[in-house]
Amino acid sequence: MTTGLRRRELGKLKVDDIKFIDCETVHIYSIGKGGKHNRTVLKGIIAVAKLKEYISCAEKMNNDFLLTKAEARVPDGLHYCRAMCAQNTYYAVLQDMENDPAKRAEYIQKIKDEFKRCGRKLKENLDKPYRLRGYNREAALSIGKPIVYDRVAAMYVSLFILHHFRTNTTILHYLVK
Repeated sequence: MTTGLRRRELGKLKVDDIKFIDCETVHIYSIGKGGKHNRTVLKGIIAVAKLKEYISCAEKMNNDFLLTKAEARVPDGLHYCRAMCAQNTYYAVLQDMENDPAKRAEYIQKIKDEFKRCGRKLKENLDKPYRLRGYNREAALSIGKPIVYDRVAAMYVSLFILHHFRTNTTILHYLVK
């Protein structure tokens, strides 16, 4: 739940693949679906502390991998764990931008830089909110979820947690859960 990584990525994650940027930011480098080189960016003191715990345990066992083989066999609820990580990150980014409006431009630049790094073209208008419609709108309302999402926060989650490169998948399959 801390990392939002897929099962295979978790099983192959080495301690050396985790880079602490500051007391609230961690970069995790992994090979994802299709052999993509992913950089997961985790924010928050709790995520940093939890990863430090795992690293400490791995180092005590002289293990290069973050998790043991048994720990890497994560439960079937992994999609739920990815969704929780996505939701936590979405709301943290949203709060960060609300607390300091200048941060919005920083997040937009990070998104543009990541698209460029991956050789992709950003096709979405980040200034326009994402509004659920039809069945998805009604489903969200029935479980008390928002029907309007901030595209900058959603795209940040899509790129740096889920590695999907599009807000619709992130919102429909991870944030509206």
